[in-house]
Parts: sequence; structure tokens; C-alpha cells
Amino acid sequence: MPIAVLVAALLAGCGGGSSSTSAPTASEKPVSTTASGGKAFRPSGGDYELTIPSGWTALDRARVADLIRSGSTTDFTQEEIRRFAALIAKPGSMFALDDTEAGKQSRHDTSFATNVLLVRSPTTYTGSDDSLRAEAASQIEQQVSSTSAATSQARRQDGAMLGSQPATTLEYDLKVNGTPVTEVDYVTARDGVLYQFSCTAPQDRYADVRRVCDEVAASFRFIG
Repeated sequence: MPIAVLVAALLAGCGGGSSSTSAPTASEKPVSTTASGGKAFRPSGGDYELTIPSGWTALDRARVADLIRSGSTTDFTQEEIRRFAALIAKPGSMFALDDTEAGKQSRHDTSFATNVLLVRSPTTYTGSDDSLRAEAASQIEQQVSSTSAATSQARRQDGAMLGSQPATTLEYDLKVNGTPVTEVDYVTARDGVLYQFSCTAPQDRYADVRRVCDEVAASFRFIG
């Protein structure tokens, strides 16, 4: 499913079945500060880090668990925080929201939060990492073509990079809760683990946000 649709479903203020998500007990902190003012963030359970832009708020499973335990609401309700936990339930996954003044104004105007998301998914795939990446990208193409939220076909580019990793990008347009948005997904794989980095923003600011997201994607690097 396109990430923007998944995010919207998890953050929609409607009732539904509840589920519990296990999480680590302590939050890991950003590990360094870059020259550009962003912070290199290493999510709990992750084997990578990437630079989160200044003014953005990064969440991983441990940070979300801290918010749930403390009862803190910050800019979100406890229900929304628990839905974040479902979104990044897989170890090593992370989510970041644009909390700059421009990002907050856009969220107010459109009811959609500009975000980046990285989902880390171990698989049982026995083929090559290149084949896993190609298959995952093809599945996203099929999902986009079959979802009613999509307003375009996926624009696929092979030969892209996520950090120093070969990647495939897929860019497509959606309408989420009435808001036209554009999402770009970077898909890569290493040692049978799939990494999907996504960036989604309302279409009226996507061009500016895409430049930021490309910088975040370029900062991706494995640790160890």
C-alpha cells in the first residue's frame, strides 16, 4: 500500500479495532550533528542512520514507547502516538514529521503532515538483493495502480541511489482525505532485508520538500 495512504489510515480520527505494539524500553538519541544543522538519527533496532533536517521531529519505536509511558501528548494525542507505534512497529523503522513553521502551516491548511518514513523489513527471500529490490518495486507499482487514492501511475526510475546503495524510486500522486499529495519511494535491499524510504508532501509544496528529501536519502548509510 502507498505509504501516504497507510499514514492517513493510521492517523485518521475514526474508531476501529485496537492492537498492541511491543517496543524497546529506552529511546536512542541522535548520534551526531551535521554541518547543515540536521541531526544524524539512528533508530532503535536499526543498522543505519540518516540525517533528519533541522526543525523536523524524528520518532522511532523507543521514542514512541517513551511518549506512551509518560502520557505526553506533545503536538499529538495519545491515540495518534499509538498509531505511530503501529506505523513503525518493525524494529529499525522510523518516521519524521516536518515541524518547521512552514510544515506546521501546511499541516494546518491541508490536514496532511509532510513526512518521511523508513520501514525496515527482513524477508525470507533467497534470491539476490537486486532481484528483491526489483520485485518490491514492482509490487509497489501494482499497489499504486490498484488503489483508488492514486491519481497517477507510478513513475519508476531504476539506477537511483539510497546513500551508497543501489535503489529504485517510484513517484506518484494521490488524494488523501481530499488533499492532493505526491509521494516518492526509494527501495533498496541488503542481505535479504528490504528498506523502503518514503517522502510525502502536499503537492503545493512537494517540489521544495523533494529537494530536502533527496538530501535525506543521500545521507543514508549503514552502520557496522
